Amino acid sequence: MPWANDVVAKLAAGEPADADTCGLLLICSWPMPETVQAAYTAFAEKLRAALPPSAYVYPASTLHCTISTLRPFTAGPVDEVSRKALVLAWTPLLREAAASADWPTGPFRLRMLTPTLGGAAGIIRYEDTDGAVGKMRAALRAVIARAGGVAAEGSADRSAARPPTSIRLGLGLGEPAPHLPDIIHSTVLRWTAEPEHEPALAAFAQVAEAWEPIDVVVDAPKLVIENVPFMHGASVEWTGARPQQIAEYTKRLIFDGAIPLSQLTIKKIAAELEAQLGAQAGRDYDKAWLRGHVDNLLVELEAGLEP
Repeated sequence: MPWANDVVAKLAAGEPADADTCGLLLICSWPMPETVQAAYTAFAEKLRAALPPSAYVYPASTLHCTISTLRPFTAGPVDEVSRKALVLAWTPLLREAAASADWPTGPFRLRMLTPTLGGAAGIIRYEDTDGAVGKMRAALRAVIARAGGVAAEGSADRSAARPPTSIRLGLGLGEPAPHLPDIIHSTVLRWTAEPEHEPALAAFAQVAEAWEPIDVVVDAPKLVIENVPFMHGASVEWTGARPQQIAEYTKRLIFDGAIPLSQLTIKKIAAELEAQLGAQAGRDYDKAWLRGHVDNLLVELEAGLEP
């Protein structure tokens, strides 16, 4: 099987992405924490120096972990109206999954392991430290089944897989079945042209030897439209943050002094919720609710400070 990838060759050459490219992914840990991006960037620089020019090493901004591919970017063009319909069709199913008892209600942990090169792609695998990704995939599997679909899983036979009925019949797009990976990983490298295999494998392994595992704290998953292949461009359409998680994070912001009381505004809190949880006012919570919640927290804080 060849290692070279035509899509990656275009990305590396800076060629414009196909305007009709449209993947729909449920992901987490995107963007990665700054400490992870810094460690990865140093690793990436060493890879670029050790490997032939045909090695395309992904920038740190693309690193993510896929919980489920609801639509691969390779499935064909989708116009703007159909993109919105696709998001609207999947959102209630994702909300149902997020309401399940096992869906994580707060931050969870993943452990980045040693990078490996399997040929066409170099990846970093993760240990599901808290079991959160496995639980989210199980919740999605159940919801998809209740909705009349069958998720494809791992590299197993996909002939029986099909999308939920609302996706299959409601959109009329000939949509592919959703896919649940059987590993947790971030892709870090692909090839623009065919390299010499054995030297490439050896060089990658030598650089990877120095990698130290990293524990990553992950917040809410996000539904994104992949506008440019391999997460080189994406927009967040929904976040899996529960109302309880949003409420608890807001309390931490106030009680831990992350935002000084003298500078505390609803606008700043909303900005932090979006930056850390991917939660947006109007989409994931009501702004009037947030204002009332903050008022109650300030009363609670003041009462705790009284002698």
